[in-house]
Amino acid sequence: MDFSAIKDFHVTEAQTVQFRAELFNMFNHPQFQIPGANPNVPGGQAITSTLTDNQREVQFALRYTF
Repeated sequence: MDFSAIKDFHVTEAQTVQFRAELFNMFNHPQFQIPGANPNVPGGQAITSTLTDNQREVQFALRYTF
């Protein structure tokens, strides 16, 4: 589950500061690999690992528009 929140702050009529926060994999749930392809061996259809590089990520941004 991904989530983002954006807030605009108006400095003057023509200038704006935008703050943005984005969360990817917000609840840090694992995503599993595809099961094995050979059902004729012991554990052949088992899921034995998760996707690599699938941890929670948070990023912030600050944007000044004039």
